Amino acid sequence: MGGSTDVDEAFKWMIQKANGGDFLVIRATGTDAYNSYIYDLAKSIDKPLNSVSTIVVDDLIRAGSDSSLIDKINKAEGIFFCWRQSS
Repeated sequence: MGGSTDVDEAFKWMIQKANGGDFLVIRATGTDAYNSYIYDLAKSIDKPLNSVSTIVVDDLIRAGSDSSLIDKINKAEGIFFCWRQSS
C-alpha cells in the first residue's frame, strides 16, 4: 500500500489468492485492526476466509526460533506485511 490508505482492490486480490484459507497479518507494532476488515471484505466478495489473524513481531531474533510462529507462517495461505499502525 506504500504507507497510504488501504486499497480494497489489493486486499481483494490477496483474498482471492488465499483461496478460502488462513490469512495472516505480520507487523512490527500495532494491533489486530486488520483482522475484521480483511475477514469482512472477504465475505463481501463471496470469498470467505477460514481465519484472519495478526502476529506482532517485535523481536526478530526470538521470532526466528519460535516454532509456533514459524508454523503459523508456513500454514498461512495469504500473508500481508504491515509496517504501520492501523486505526
